[in-house]
Amino acid sequence: MQSDTRKTGRKPKMRYSKVIVNIPDQLIQQFDEICDKWGFSRQEAIKQAMRDFIFDYIDENDPGPEQIKNTFKNMMLGIAEAAKEMPPEQKTLNQL
Repeated sequence: MQSDTRKTGRKPKMRYSKVIVNIPDQLIQQFDEICDKWGFSRQEAIKQAMRDFIFDYIDENDPGPEQIKNTFKNMMLGIAEAAKEMPPEQKTLNQL
C-alpha cells in the first residue's frame, strides 16, 4: 500500500500532545511581550523554545546503553587481566 504522501502529495498528519503547565504571571507576561514583538504566537514560541532546549542539551557524544555496557565489560576484563599479573603478595592483601 502506498503512503499518504505519495497518493495526496501531503505529509501524514503529525500527532500532538496537550500539555498544561503553571507559569508565574510575570514570566508569561514577559514571554507574551517578546512573542508580540517578534510576531510569534505563544504556541509557536513555546514549540521553538522546546526545540532550542533539546538542541542545547543533546550531546551526540553521550554514550548509549550498549556503549556503556561494552565499556564496563572491557574495564572488568582489563581489571581481571591486571589481577593475573599481580605479584602473589598483593593478591593476598587484596583478598582481605
